[in-house]
Amino acid sequence: MAKKSIQIKTAPNSKESEMMVLGCSLTSINSLNTAADNLDDTDFYYTEHKKIFKVLKEAYKKDKPADIHIVAEELKRLDLLEDIGGVAYLTTLAQFAGTSAYIEEYVQIVKDKSLLRKMLDATDIIEKNVLSEPEDVKITLDEAQNKFFQISQSVNSHHHLHIKDILSGLKAESSIPYLKELQEKQETFLQRGADDSKITGLATHFLDIDKLINGFSPSNLMILAARPAMGKTALAINIAENICFKNDKAVGIFSLEMTAEQLLHRIICSQSEVESEKIKTGSLDSTEYQTIVSCVNSIQKKTMIIDDQPSLKITDLRARARRMKEAFNIEFLVIDYLQLLTGSGNLRSLENRQNEVSEISRMLKNLARELNIPILCLSQLSRKVEERQGHRPMMSDLRESGCLTGDSIITDADTGKQYTIKELSERKNQKPINVFGIDKDLKIKKRKMIKAFYSGKKQVFKLTTKSGREVKASANHPFLKLEGWTRLDKLRIQDKIALSRSQVINQKENPISKDELILLAHLLGDGCILPTQPYHYTNSDLVNIEYVKKSAKNLFNIEGKLIKQKNWYHYYLTSPIHTTHKKNHPITDWFNKLEIKRVRSYEKIIPKKLFECDISSKQLFLKHLWATDGNISIKKIKNRSPSANIYYASSSKTLSQQVQHLLLCTGIQSSLKTVPSSKGYRNMYHIYIQGKPDQEQFLKNIGCIGKRAESIPTLLNYLKEIQTNPNRDIIPKEAWQSIIQEAKKNAKMSWREICKKLGMSYCGTTLYKSGLSRNRMLKLSNIFKDKQTKELATSDIYWDEIQSIEKLQIEDVYDATVEDVHNFVANDIIVHNSLEQDSDLVFFLLRREYYDPYDKPGQAELIVAKNRHGAVGTVNLSFRKEIARFENFTPLHTTEREESESYSEYPHDN
Repeated sequence: MAKKSIQIKTAPNSKESEMMVLGCSLTSINSLNTAADNLDDTDFYYTEHKKIFKVLKEAYKKDKPADIHIVAEELKRLDLLEDIGGVAYLTTLAQFAGTSAYIEEYVQIVKDKSLLRKMLDATDIIEKNVLSEPEDVKITLDEAQNKFFQISQSVNSHHHLHIKDILSGLKAESSIPYLKELQEKQETFLQRGADDSKITGLATHFLDIDKLINGFSPSNLMILAARPAMGKTALAINIAENICFKNDKAVGIFSLEMTAEQLLHRIICSQSEVESEKIKTGSLDSTEYQTIVSCVNSIQKKTMIIDDQPSLKITDLRARARRMKEAFNIEFLVIDYLQLLTGSGNLRSLENRQNEVSEISRMLKNLARELNIPILCLSQLSRKVEERQGHRPMMSDLRESGCLTGDSIITDADTGKQYTIKELSERKNQKPINVFGIDKDLKIKKRKMIKAFYSGKKQVFKLTTKSGREVKASANHPFLKLEGWTRLDKLRIQDKIALSRSQVINQKENPISKDELILLAHLLGDGCILPTQPYHYTNSDLVNIEYVKKSAKNLFNIEGKLIKQKNWYHYYLTSPIHTTHKKNHPITDWFNKLEIKRVRSYEKIIPKKLFECDISSKQLFLKHLWATDGNISIKKIKNRSPSANIYYASSSKTLSQQVQHLLLCTGIQSSLKTVPSSKGYRNMYHIYIQGKPDQEQFLKNIGCIGKRAESIPTLLNYLKEIQTNPNRDIIPKEAWQSIIQEAKKNAKMSWREICKKLGMSYCGTTLYKSGLSRNRMLKLSNIFKDKQTKELATSDIYWDEIQSIEKLQIEDVYDATVEDVHNFVANDIIVHNSLEQDSDLVFFLLRREYYDPYDKPGQAELIVAKNRHGAVGTVNLSFRKEIARFENFTPLHTTEREESESYSEYPHDN
């Protein structure tokens, strides 16, 4: 039997057509223009052809000639001439070329083959995804549809655009050079009559709206928000009617609440101006009936597509919207409404509705860009509007997260520099910075904070944890529990929330020298640097005195004076120069440079520059600080093994909080406790380092100097004999039911089997009553071979218990926007961020007659609260309730005073 020949399939290509295109381009400038306008180097299959065409296109863009000699010289300069076969191959191409009259046909063949290869590449990726048997099939389907949609939309898609290509018209949507297009616009504008529209976007035919925002622009995501019964659906439908029926544009509507027939009924009422009740009951006179007939005949000639499928996932909506665009070329899309959409279903159990809304918002913005059409999405406002005098909506009513007070501290994840959120919000240039945020794998990572902003005044509460961390936030600000993001007003005492377990930054430069660190630590601890007293340092340990003496000499050439008083030594830091009103003590200038004040002990703070130092510098500072008001001693309790007692004491709460954060920056957890004075003096603040792992790390990596350091070797020996305390750094007990139970189910194991593998006795439901150590959770993850339990066991989260929630006063509050993870670390606590960052425009609708029938009856206010590309303000509209129709009312109604008062709670986004 003859053997069948094996055919090796290659990707679709036409070498001859590619050679024709290149040959014609080398010999005809018109052919080059046609090829460069329609092809890119990626459209060529053969590598040598890609390289040649890239040079040809560069010549075209620079308006230079491109014959065989010029192209050969350029390829030679780029060291590519030999790669493409030398001058001989260029000559062959020129001779191979047919008549340039058919250049468009040659280009089309090359383009078609390129398109087929792109489809083949997409198919390979889809096949690979399908064979991997993904958890969520709908997401895979959405990705597959997106790949082919992108191919069908533009067979010459670009991953990036050079600004000069847009300005030249080469890759502009209009294919016209920018200045020429601008000139044409100017001429068209001057030719318009008095009655013609002057807007350049998609006209809504609500004249004052169009004047204010210049119509609806492509790629914009717009939010129309209001409380129920304000008429936001009616307004959105009215806008859709105008765009569809008056502009003759195809419009798509996703109605997740009302059926298509209900929407059609509203549209007919609005267009015919016949009351809804009359149409429902059929009580129409002949004139009304004929009006409806005429209206229906007119509507039938237009393209309005309604999808009334309820409970859509955002991925399903995107797929349906793409099909709408493909089939009907819709130019405007309405979505009613945001809160009825659900996410992709791909979020972890730790991420609830907060992140889901953020995901939906982000994906809608991407859809607007992808389809290149304006999208109007409706949204419900929070009940806070009802409680406010005047009921005027604010941006904070739209956001699904709360706010923090201005003194909340955020760390720059690149430098360690600390900012208050107020400082970040008041920057004129909202340049993004990297901050710490928790990722889906429960690891603390660098994430980009896009902006911070003022959010108005709100009632705030102070949340304090068992470790002594504090944060002041509004009632609706979410914190991370094991079950997910939870509003502050839903949290309870003893709930466990997520803190940052470590914030180690490996800085490369140190803004403070070693001598400065040593002297600073001692002066903050036991120094007296006050404007009205001689500068001096007091300590009972001569080792400490010697360090101060040496560092002061090295830094400022100070020759101090040592005086003994009983068991204490006072070292006076005499100025080496004569001080006057123009010449300061060098320590005064040094303190000014460090931006710290000369104050009493209870007001002392650590300079911000120290947080920008590397780990070894922070450890050196803490080592010497502990030699002043720190304690390292042996703790002996009857019937128990000796252990370590390690803490630092200060009367300055701010300094104590800073010490706690510095310890965290070196990977050490600590607890801050308030110690009231029994004699009526100021409170003291103690930072305790507890638990074997943290105490060992402190004694080995930081330690102390002088007499306090003498007990460290003994303490380390004692700690070796101590079993690690499982009551610290534990995973909340809720993990048994919410996470371990699911992992057990997937592993198809019984509790008796699990307990046996853990080396413990089966104890029934008693198991659920206690939290888990990281070690036990890691053992469970190995037993189950489960990813989620392993992530919990190795997470960067320290689960801390809420000790108190205290109601405070009304304060200025702030929020921020963080990419991707939508959370950040503030005061070492993981908090959620604002979710209103993806929309280009935000409209609020207010009808005052809803609250008071005598307050502006038949009128409505449309508030443009956010406009990234233009003005904000208020537009008045008329509202005819009987036909659910909004109409033009008066010219633009915005005064500087009203706008200032209305939007003083947040900055405009321009």
